[in-house]
Amino acid sequence: MITVGFSCSHDSGVAVLEDSKIIFASNEERYSRTKFQSGFPIGAVRAALEKLDGKPIDNIVMDGQFQSPHGDLDRYNILDNRSGLSKLLENRTFGKLIIGTQVGVEIARIGMWIATQQHRNRWRACSNNHIGKSKLHYVDHHVAHGASSALLFRKGPGHVLTLDAIGEGLCSRILLFDGTHVSRVSRVPAYHSMGLLYAAVNRLLGFKPGQEGKVTGLAAHGNADRALAVFEKLISWDLSKKRIENKSLSFGYSSIKVLERELAQFSKADIAAGVQAHLEQSVVSQVKKQFADHPTIPRRLYVAGGVFANVSLNRRLAEDLEAELYVCPNMGDGGLGLGAALLTHDQPVDFSSLYLGDEAGSVSEHLLETSPVACSIHDSGSMSDIAATDISSGKVIAVARGRMEFGPRALGNRSILARADDRSINQWLNNRLSRTEFMPFAPIVRDIDASEYFVLRQGIEQYENMTTTCMSTELARRTCEAVVHLDGTARPQVVSERRNPWIFRLLTEFKKATGCGVLINTSFNIHEEPIVRTANDAFASFLTAQLDVLYTENQRISRV
Repeated sequence: MITVGFSCSHDSGVAVLEDSKIIFASNEERYSRTKFQSGFPIGAVRAALEKLDGKPIDNIVMDGQFQSPHGDLDRYNILDNRSGLSKLLENRTFGKLIIGTQVGVEIARIGMWIATQQHRNRWRACSNNHIGKSKLHYVDHHVAHGASSALLFRKGPGHVLTLDAIGEGLCSRILLFDGTHVSRVSRVPAYHSMGLLYAAVNRLLGFKPGQEGKVTGLAAHGNADRALAVFEKLISWDLSKKRIENKSLSFGYSSIKVLERELAQFSKADIAAGVQAHLEQSVVSQVKKQFADHPTIPRRLYVAGGVFANVSLNRRLAEDLEAELYVCPNMGDGGLGLGAALLTHDQPVDFSSLYLGDEAGSVSEHLLETSPVACSIHDSGSMSDIAATDISSGKVIAVARGRMEFGPRALGNRSILARADDRSINQWLNNRLSRTEFMPFAPIVRDIDASEYFVLRQGIEQYENMTTTCMSTELARRTCEAVVHLDGTARPQVVSERRNPWIFRLLTEFKKATGCGVLINTSFNIHEEPIVRTANDAFASFLTAQLDVLYTENQRISRV
């Protein structure tokens, strides 16, 4: 049985399931080289079909029962050049009626279905032309989100929660997982979206869509108590209604104007701290009610949707609720193709790795010969011990080898690695990669060393994909200060020998040489570019960032 799932929304992508395996999953941005690329994922589809090598496809499925995405130059419609509908929704009365009530959402969904028929026809034609003639099925946006976690991990019955900015008129769904299927319980109209609020604050603070992680990092620099009351006045958990309620905030662009007025007296750091604390408190309250409503269901929580890219929120959920938490590794819309496929596939899949994309290959001889920088080239084979020596001597290395990771996190196959014992390396890397970050880079550590450096409240598996933070130990704060945030937290990737033997050996050799078991791991990309896909992509970024050494499938390329 072969199922192909795809999505055409922002960060469009495709996933292929064959019998009990995920044989391929990737996002279009890696092919177009445009971050969060929307539209039909033609590059990713072509790569997926190469993996299938002509095998017949049984199911083709796409997310979006009512709304067929057709591109979004401004996600969440909060720029001044928004559409006419977005302007109408900014009227509080109209907005609350259409995307603030269950009846209004149904009316809006009918309108979406009619308005996007031409795009639906386009995607159907693309599917027929590029994937196959099998009938194209459609699944609910938020149910696909939920499936991308529950049906991926399958750790037993539990609760499922989705949270994003907006998807088909909703910002959230509550579902239950019986160990085999997900069932719908309730939903939250997009008018009450915590994701839209966080996105509006992100824009208010001067960041671009997709840079909400900067707000999360900045939050540790501020005092949450100063601005928290403002956010609670606008949208918060309503004790009487037992739900998150938008009390006085308009939809879309006009919300920024309201926030500018209400938050004018506060610093950017205090605003970030306030909205972060507000998000955490509201979502914790929502999950507490979810647990209370279904007390016989284990306290196991599967989550997906762009809001759960917020690693501080995920830690709060796991620790405050003493819940077993599973976060979809590609938690935003980039994971919808996989969720759609999992919903349609007729058997469970074995999730054992996120290395589901293309092989990196080697840098072409032409690029090396015409390079403006002289490089020495050596056959690297599996010599991760040489990479460890490079890092031990203070070099910053880039890695593009093996299959590419699926999702927004680099997990060792498309990574930049460096020593973690000098905090100044963060500024050095930010300058080279043209980044501005308020959170230190993430650490990577072997599973057998993880508890020495980090306080892990969940199982090792929950820390393999960089989806949550945890507290650092005194040893980490003393010896790996470059990966520890102001609040003492870190976002570790815990790596096992089974998952990534090359990186595991590198960490082993580095620890032998230095006594330290932790390295910096940041994604291999220049700011505002997608993570590199091929060795040739990697070589271009290697030159731009002026890094020291590049390791590809069978090459070690260094500056001379």
